[in-house]
Amino acid sequence: MSKIQVLYIVSNGRSGSTLLQMLLNLHKNIFTVGEIQELPNELKKNGICGCKRKISLCKFWQKVLRNNRINLNKINYFRKKSGSGKAIRLSFLFNIFFKKIIKTDSYINQNLLLFKKIYLNINSSKKMIVDSSKDPYRLYYLLCSSSFEIFPIHIKKNPQAFVYSMSKKNQSNTYKILRLSIKYLIENYIIRLVCRNYSKNFIEISYEELAKNPTKVINSILRNLKLDEINSKKIKNFRKNINHAISGNEMKFKNDPIKYDNKWKKNMFFFNKLIVNFFNFNT
Repeated sequence: MSKIQVLYIVSNGRSGSTLLQMLLNLHKNIFTVGEIQELPNELKKNGICGCKRKISLCKFWQKVLRNNRINLNKINYFRKKSGSGKAIRLSFLFNIFFKKIIKTDSYINQNLLLFKKIYLNINSSKKMIVDSSKDPYRLYYLLCSSSFEIFPIHIKKNPQAFVYSMSKKNQSNTYKILRLSIKYLIENYIIRLVCRNYSKNFIEISYEELAKNPTKVINSILRNLKLDEINSKKIKNFRKNINHAISGNEMKFKNDPIKYDNKWKKNMFFFNKLIVNFFNFNT
């Protein structure tokens, strides 16, 4: 294999990336590793794999990390601590804005070692790996490398739904609503900038559409990738499929069916909706 093929899910937090990567993992040619850049952090805190075992006890990850020559401190370069990474990195933004290709040897070499170990331990029919790390700066580095063939998938949530999901327990905090509204605007701008400047293969989808019509959206993605479609029965029973995803939303451990949650429409304060719309009227 000359280049490792990676489906890279990029988005804000809590925007459906966990659901998307679980659905893509149903395909016979696709294997998800979740938010792989979080691997060092998840190992430190004894995190749980998508298979519901501790990562340190998961047979798949034990094989990947056996005889480890990988410098894990390089893997989480953009996410030194679990949670959100930095939204604004000025030096990177300058390069991204002017479409500069940078040398990423040290970072890419360690990621390449890790992805090669993953390939060695998955079924040979699995041709694409899903990385749902979400971070646009990691995506930028991967796109600048000649070692990977990257297919970015930008999943975008309604801005009001995003802000509500991040603040529903503290809606009276106007400063937080403002900060989250601006965060949504900036992060999606940077994501679109990276995708448009460095990729001809990027796909944009709506979280709301994914939740309402998962079969339609997933098969649309697969057609873009020139892969066979998945039937609706398999998608409906997606939780029966075992995955080895790192990090992500806790929904991956539940048994709930896919459903569109629109509680924000009723429960979000009207003034908060106005604030979000003011900053994101054109997104």
